[in-house]
Amino acid sequence: MVMPSGPFGFSWRLFRFRSQTGFRGRLVPTLPLAFLALFIVAAIAAPWLTSYSPVRNDLINGMLPPAWVEGGSADYLLGTDRFGRDVLTRLIYGARVSFLVVVFSLAIAVVIGTGVGIVSGYVGGRTDAVLMRIVDIFLAVPPLLVALVVAVALGPSFRNLVLILGLLIWPNIARLIRGETLLLVRRDFVGYPRAIGVPTWSILLRHIVPNILPTLLVVATLEVANVILTEASLSFLGAGIPSPHASWGVMVDDGRALIATGWWIALFPGIAIVITVLAFNALGDWLRDRFDPKTRQVLS
Repeated sequence: MVMPSGPFGFSWRLFRFRSQTGFRGRLVPTLPLAFLALFIVAAIAAPWLTSYSPVRNDLINGMLPPAWVEGGSADYLLGTDRFGRDVLTRLIYGARVSFLVVVFSLAIAVVIGTGVGIVSGYVGGRTDAVLMRIVDIFLAVPPLLVALVVAVALGPSFRNLVLILGLLIWPNIARLIRGETLLLVRRDFVGYPRAIGVPTWSILLRHIVPNILPTLLVVATLEVANVILTEASLSFLGAGIPSPHASWGVMVDDGRALIATGWWIALFPGIAIVITVLAFNALGDWLRDRFDPKTRQVLS
């Protein structure tokens, strides 16, 4: 694979680097991994990274611009919102909210989607037809619209948001896992144990599940971006994380009406959403190429 030269080459090398071990075409997205590491550290260590409260009002210091802008203060590097809350603090705690939403909603989606996909692909017949029609029904409806309606009906809360996102994501996972299971069922290492009467649970645990893990890892990584965007969209519309809790979508909504006078309130959480989504998409693309034998052969 030819590396770009000139000014674009430097950007490419920042984004990815060539490993010195393994096959020659292995590329590791270092810059996305750095952003994701920063995202995870901020989510876990939020209370130790800032001394400010993400929800406590301080009207005296309201609407302070970032520190490098005239009128800003070094105590508030990214400025404050109209209630005097530190934007950087809310940004850090917003990463924690996004991280927890991703973990819990993906856990629900992976469990349901993997179970449905394996059962559908392994059993086949009418069971496969019924389960796939259910998946088609879920995939036929606009996810954001359904999430908005359900969130408004149940009320905005962290628990409801996690349940909604988990139940909306699992059909995508189920369809891909079902396809992988159909391919594995036709392989000899699965067909032979079935023919001699090995228990189904043993075949699933020893032969099916280990071989679908790469696909499951890739699809889960790619779905992270979808979860973050949906959570931010619902919070922006007032149907996700309820205000005044820190969430990137809530912060964008808070700054929407103040974009002319308080541009920093919505700008920085918007940038955080874009960077995080791009980083997870880049990591998912790399994992897909890494686990795909055809792509690996082309890169090498």
